Amino acid sequence: MLLNVHRVNGMFIMLLNVHRVNGMFLMLLNVHRVNGVTPGIAVKARRVGGSTHQVPIEIGSTQGKALAIRWLLAASRKRPGRNMAFKLSSEIVDAAKGSGDAICKREETHRMAEANRAFAHFR
Repeated sequence: MLLNVHRVNGMFIMLLNVHRVNGMFLMLLNVHRVNGVTPGIAVKARRVGGSTHQVPIEIGSTQGKALAIRWLLAASRKRPGRNMAFKLSSEIVDAAKGSGDAICKREETHRMAEANRAFAHFR
C-alpha cells in the first residue's frame, strides 16, 4: 500500500502534539477516546402510517466506531488552527477531557434516542 509522505508526517506530528499535551501513551489514548465517543444507540427515520418517526436502534461496535471516527474528523475540521494534525490532536485531547464537539454529538444522539424511546416498537 502506498502512503502519502506528507500524510504520514502529519499523523506523526499529531501524535507528538497529543503526547506533549497529555503525556499519556499515545495509542491507548486514541483507542480509549474512540471508545468514549462511540455511541451505543442511534435514531433512524421510519415512515409509519403517513408520518415519519425517529426510531431508536442499537448499533454494533463496528458501526459505532466508524461514527466516532467520522465525528472526531468532522469536529476537528470545524476547529480553528494551523493544520489538520494540530486540530485533530486538539480534538482528541478535548475528547479525553470529556469535552469537545465529538462528545457533544454523542450526547446529542443519545438524548435524541431517549426522547424517542416511545417509538422503539416500530423497529
